[in-house]
Amino acid sequence: MNCKYITKNDELCANLVYPPYVDSLSVGIRTKETYIALLNKALCEGTYENEKLYISASISSLKELHMKSDSSIKRTLLELEKVGLIERKRQGGGKVNKIFIKKIEE
Repeated sequence: MNCKYITKNDELCANLVYPPYVDSLSVGIRTKETYIALLNKALCEGTYENEKLYISASISSLKELHMKSDSSIKRTLLELEKVGLIERKRQGGGKVNKIFIKKIEE
């Protein structure tokens, strides 16, 4: 599966609810839901670094994505990293992580 960063030049609907490529992912439903929530959050509140879309988020701030524990959030983010749909960039020094959101190339 080839994934690429979402950039300013990509034409994505601001009210994107469910991208069609999510169905083809070989991950659990919670991981799919988390990806969709991260994508929608990024489209509404995200920023760009070198043309790449990202959100700044801590593990605890991601609890708003309807997950119950820090460990379930970490597990889901690891699964999304494994399939290549996100990339986390740690900032260190008590700063929140940058989570770059990617999409599957069509």
